[in-house]
Amino acid sequence: MNEDEERPGDRERRRATVLQALGRIAALIAAIITLLRRWLDS
Repeated sequence: MNEDEERPGDRERRRATVLQALGRIAALIAAIITLLRRWLDS
């Protein structure tokens, strides 16, 4: 069996992992912006 061949579920699993990572990064950026805004307002 060739290692390069994807099983049917692999692509969906990889996409879910990428979306999860992007969601975490977006949440992190939102938190940083919120903190910066509070810091600049005070």
